[in-house]
Amino acid sequence: MGHIPGAHWLARGKLELGVEGIVPAKSAPIVTICDSGVRSTLAAATLRSIGYRDVRFLDGGVPSWTRAGFPVVDDLRGADVTIEEAQNDAGSTQWTGALARSRADMERYLAWEEALAHR
Repeated sequence: MGHIPGAHWLARGKLELGVEGIVPAKSAPIVTICDSGVRSTLAAATLRSIGYRDVRFLDGGVPSWTRAGFPVVDDLRGADVTIEEAQNDAGSTQWTGALARSRADMERYLAWEEALAHR
């Protein structure tokens, strides 16, 4: 896991509760970033909805930052996050439920479902 030097990491699920502790002034500029650009877009919208006025998100996430040649710190030191928080936040982007199944699992399920139609 990496982060932009000087960044504060706030898990998306704790955004509304924790942002004032990191950025108390609603007029302060904020840039949100994540691994893909998806969660940071949502985080930026949430920040705007609670009164932060100068909020932007990094389109494309961390990969676009590194492609532009900017540095990424390749560990969690200085990120203001515990290992557990980082793992839980990163876990939110992993497949769960039916999407976590293998192709063979899905083929078995479809065969079972097709068999139901013939009963």
